[in-house]
Amino acid sequence: MSQQNDVPTALRNAITTIGIEKRIANSVQDFIVDCIDTESVSLMYQDLRQLYIDDDRLDAEHKSKVLPVYSLDAFIYLYLEALRVNNKLPKAQDHCVWSRGVNSICLIEGDLFAFGFGNRKKQKAIVVIPVNTGFDTHITWKKEQADYPLVSDQTLHGAWLRRWEDARNSLEELGQDINAQLSKVPANEYGAFPCGTIAAMDSEKAVYYLLAISEFDAAHVTETMRRESADRMQKFLDAL
Repeated sequence: MSQQNDVPTALRNAITTIGIEKRIANSVQDFIVDCIDTESVSLMYQDLRQLYIDDDRLDAEHKSKVLPVYSLDAFIYLYLEALRVNNKLPKAQDHCVWSRGVNSICLIEGDLFAFGFGNRKKQKAIVVIPVNTGFDTHITWKKEQADYPLVSDQTLHGAWLRRWEDARNSLEELGQDINAQLSKVPANEYGAFPCGTIAAMDSEKAVYYLLAISEFDAAHVTETMRRESADRMQKFLDAL
């Protein structure tokens, strides 16, 4: 509520947990009964709602979800939403694409590499990088004017290779490590592996899972359809 990025890690994790509203409903109800009378919590809700509606950072769609009349569910939603907004926390359940037990994968906006190369936590981050089925490690720059570019510097694959090399890692050794990991995976005559193939690259701050998700066509252009991407991502999740 302080509009500062100062939420403790434990609370931060709790707020972004899927289904947190239902988990805390009984406890919040007990707290209201024991510590706050119904009239006071109703006034508190109206004040909090007004602050939320007056917040210029929020669009009309978000504001429309806040009910005008107090209820336990409305109070919990508004309180958690205010915490998320003021502390720039993602609302996980809005963008959750996969969950298993207490673990989940959610879509949030931000710098992907900040989770890996910029990771400051003691625990290593897990970052998935989509690559082509050849697991190529040579970035083809525009100045090279190659007839058949392998990895464009404008792709996520190419950007990751650049950051990997900037972190004082050898791209030649990276290629050797990938080949060693995939030595038992059958490749076609062009050296391409099946879509969905995974190679894990360990570093000091993160483990990068290179996921083969795109392949070259006859014109040496990579293309991946949405359904194919989903199937390959499912293979990755099944492998976790």
